[in-house]
Amino acid sequence: MYAINELAAQWFESHYEGSWAQEHLTGRTHVDLAGDRGARPGCAPDRWRGLVEHLQSEGVSEEEMLQVGVAFRSGRGRVVDLMRDRVVMPVHDDTGRIAGFVGRENPDNPGTAKYINTKRTELFDKGELFCSALPVRGQVAIVEGPADALAITIGSGGRVVGAGTLGTALTQGHAERLAELAQEPIVWRDNDGPGWEAAERDFRLLTQYGVEPLMTTGPEGADPADVLKTDGAAGIQTRLDQARPAGEVLIKYHLSAGRTSEAVSVAAEREPCYWAPDAARIANAAGVEVQAVRDALAAHVTGAAEVTLPLATGNEPRGVAAGTEPGAGFEAVQAADTGRASVREQLQTLAAQQRAGVVERSPVVAAQPAHFQRNLSSSTESERGM
Repeated sequence: MYAINELAAQWFESHYEGSWAQEHLTGRTHVDLAGDRGARPGCAPDRWRGLVEHLQSEGVSEEEMLQVGVAFRSGRGRVVDLMRDRVVMPVHDDTGRIAGFVGRENPDNPGTAKYINTKRTELFDKGELFCSALPVRGQVAIVEGPADALAITIGSGGRVVGAGTLGTALTQGHAERLAELAQEPIVWRDNDGPGWEAAERDFRLLTQYGVEPLMTTGPEGADPADVLKTDGAAGIQTRLDQARPAGEVLIKYHLSAGRTSEAVSVAAEREPCYWAPDAARIANAAGVEVQAVRDALAAHVTGAAEVTLPLATGNEPRGVAAGTEPGAGFEAVQAADTGRASVREQLQTLAAQQRAGVVERSPVVAAQPAHFQRNLSSSTESERGM
């Protein structure tokens, strides 16, 4: 199967130079990547069976093409190319081999979907893989699309590896891979409402694996590829160097909009060493007693019943614990953290076993405290990026 993907990648590359795809991707990244052995950009011509016929000439059967996902059977029963009239990027797995592809439509000839990926196969699962020009290891920045991933890698000179999430939100599978890295990942989402929401989802998922990511963003309305084009490599490097712990950034973001309860909720996801300074910072910004914030923080951590929270100065409050005595907040928080640590250890052990093939992936939500009972693998299609 890998060999078929390699043949397909070579065919896409052979159609790249002089194509609209080369002009488009060069315009997005400000770098001509033709012939680059890391990125390996390609172009799928606007033909129904171009790749199919090429692979047949190489001795690949139609059934093998369907199995690896480079083709599909049309409504008329013919086996046709999956990628047509698209700029195509290979997607590598942990071995460095090509597991599948992601394709972006021709902006001058829009079709039914801006992006399409290889369908799920034995090798390819978009909830497990990233689109990246380099192996996903060391310092990694999580971004929206393939062009943004390239912009990070190019702009940082490979110091930070850009990793696109293939049109989905960050998933449990992604989080497992990131939790194994030696350095905290950087989350770089768009500087708008949906981008901040996505960054907070990333933060909440990763903290369940014992990882608090760093976070940065660009000017409003500019993604990493835009930053590379307008400000060059220096602009990318500056933004990456400005990355701060995501919890710190998100608390500041919510406080700036008067969302005190949301800031408390973010603080509850962080490690215990941050709770006291975060509570003091939130109390100072909201103009309330520190103890009131500590009690609200305890409620979020323990998953206690809720009553009206008189902290929020913006959106409607989420609540504090019913029956939580004033002054008892951090004692409850500390007790809850014992359970939290146990859950994190279970998640990390399970992730290691899953990666080694010892056990199959299964959600471990039922055993978690109420504080953690969220959907770990929500994936919403994204129309932004490359």
